[in-house]
Amino acid sequence: MIKALSALGCVVLSAAVLLPGCTPFTVAAGGGAAAYHFLHEDDVNLLQRNYAAADYLDQQMRGVVARHALIRAVPLTNSDVPSLDADMAFFIPEDIGERFIQLGYKVDLAQVTTIRDTRNPAPAQYTQDQADYILSGAYRQVGKEVEISLRVTSAQSGKRIASFDYVVATTRSMRSASKPAPKIVRVP
Repeated sequence: MIKALSALGCVVLSAAVLLPGCTPFTVAAGGGAAAYHFLHEDDVNLLQRNYAAADYLDQQMRGVVARHALIRAVPLTNSDVPSLDADMAFFIPEDIGERFIQLGYKVDLAQVTTIRDTRNPAPAQYTQDQADYILSGAYRQVGKEVEISLRVTSAQSGKRIASFDYVVATTRSMRSASKPAPKIVRVP
């Protein structure tokens, strides 16, 4: 009898370990663990880190942001020089917005789309709609790292719905993407 119970316990325990996708709770817990792994791994690329950050934001937004609500992604702000934008200001919210679309949200990426395809232009279906939520944030170069701060706020009240901060090691491509393009300004 004891052998049968221990065998049954082993089967149940192994099923719980081998089949983590059986319940929504374990899926959410597994997604958070995977996102944590990607954000703290040294050799992971920026796209994977942005997708993991989007998963963290999604966990905070559940139950607050409806899937039919429109989220507008806007470029990130350079904390050191807010008036200058770098490529990073556009492709990070674009990656986050693309992941939100994969998760079932309605996202307007018109302001952050980095690839202009003249054959298949980005859909402008949401540009006239009033956004319910805004995906925004800031970034800052600190030594050999880039600090990224993301937030989702209500467009009507300005209330913060979700936020997440993470750090990315600077690679050669990250350095060039985080440098603002020079602007020529006329001084009167």
